Amino acid sequence: MELQTELNSVKESKKTLQKFLKEFEHDFERKNGRKVEADDRQPLNPEYMHYKMLKARLASLERLLEARSSRISH
Repeated sequence: MELQTELNSVKESKKTLQKFLKEFEHDFERKNGRKVEADDRQPLNPEYMHYKMLKARLASLERLLEARSSRISH
């Protein structure tokens, strides 16, 4: 069950970071009248990279749990 615990933790971290980044993008668009572009994201690049890493880890954990589940059910 440790994979499930890690999955839940990664999901929560991703959700929190996603909310932060969406708020940044929404505020930026409201203040500047345009969508965020790559250069505009530069100050938050570490957060965007961490979000990307969390998404990849989440997908990996989901695949592992799915494989484990299908192995148990067969």
